[in-house]
Amino acid sequence: MFSVHGCRVVLKLLDDELTVEMSRERDVSSVRLVYYLGQFYIDVVYEKEQRAPLLVGNHAAACDLNLDNLMVIVSTNPIVPSIIVDGRGIKSFNQWFNKNKSELQSKHDIILNEIKELRDKGKEIPDELLAKERELRGRLRALWAYRKRRLDDWFHKITRWLTEFLYRTGHDVFVIGTGVLEAKRNCSERLNKKVTEKFVPMPYRRLIQLLEYKCEERGIRVIEVPNEEYTSKTCCINDDIRRIQRSERPKFSGRRIARGIYRTIYNKTIEINADVNAAFNILRIYANIQPAELFEPNVLKWKLCRPIRVCFTDDVNELIERILNHR
Repeated sequence: MFSVHGCRVVLKLLDDELTVEMSRERDVSSVRLVYYLGQFYIDVVYEKEQRAPLLVGNHAAACDLNLDNLMVIVSTNPIVPSIIVDGRGIKSFNQWFNKNKSELQSKHDIILNEIKELRDKGKEIPDELLAKERELRGRLRALWAYRKRRLDDWFHKITRWLTEFLYRTGHDVFVIGTGVLEAKRNCSERLNKKVTEKFVPMPYRRLIQLLEYKCEERGIRVIEVPNEEYTSKTCCINDDIRRIQRSERPKFSGRRIARGIYRTIYNKTIEINADVNAAFNILRIYANIQPAELFEPNVLKWKLCRPIRVCFTDDVNELIERILNHR
């Protein structure tokens, strides 16, 4: 079915053939035909020389995963601002998907029930009813496949620029709080079957997997922190998140006063970004650092109070330059 001719991969079909042109710099080693929800995908595997990356620093960064703020990233590098990766577009798309999936699934279930009733009564099933069932089943499969392609495209873009940014700014460790994955599982268990079928959550695990292999090529380690308990309630400046997680009756020096705002004391009362505060606590769980000792007061306030919001569709080089010039 497949044949490889230099930089060309030829897929022979029944009455035709499909040719995929590869870069002459790539040495194709194998080709896989993958079937997914009624569609075929061609995976081209090529040889790539893995060179030991030259790291330019030993800074650590951490990330808190959310929805509207898909990734909130903080760093021990004093010149790097706190970053919010805008996730509202992906969230909106996922809501659109869930709405359309729910409508199609409902119509499909009605048709299946009609077919089942006719079979139970021993009656003949009309061809029109079977054709309608096949049509709805095909539309559901196409919708799922479209979602996978869109999210894969977005996640590849996000992880590409993030890996490049971490490398250029001297990071060798990236810490991700994965408590959201456990929360997602617990939420699915609490919801009844009917609601669960209608709601498909964000595939954070896929995002992490793509980030891991891209960071590995750059020599950056990705560390997962599964226990995010109290990271949103604990003040990253005054409290010790490790001690609070071990405490049976924890006390906090600050509190969340509104959506996205955390109030605490740093010489005087200060309001900081709540998601940035949580990301710093995730970093403290891994590295046990004290931000107040690591940064000058004005730098710490800048990191906690003035995160920069970025969109992953921007050009990588322009995006990195804009982030580093953010003051």
